[in-house]
Amino acid sequence: MSDWTIRRYRAGDEDRLRTLTIDGFDGVSIEQRIDRMCPGVAPEPWGERKWLDVAEEVEEHPEGCFVAEADGEVIGYITTALRAEGAQGRIP
Repeated sequence: MSDWTIRRYRAGDEDRLRTLTIDGFDGVSIEQRIDRMCPGVAPEPWGERKWLDVAEEVEEHPEGCFVAEADGEVIGYITTALRAEGAQGRIP
């Protein structure tokens, strides 16, 4: 694998983050399991629901989203959130 770097999220990364989210949670998502056990219960597929959760995090706190990039392609990401009270952080 080539060298990779971490950079801050940029507008335009959404499509790749969506793909990585759905691919990364395939087979381990609680939402996916619910869809399989109870088809038709949710209005949209599990992958879309999972992505909408991530997209909301990114939209509300773009400064807390970091992406890994290799050869100009986004290969991973992480979202983070900081709480002012208590100086605590979390990785949603």
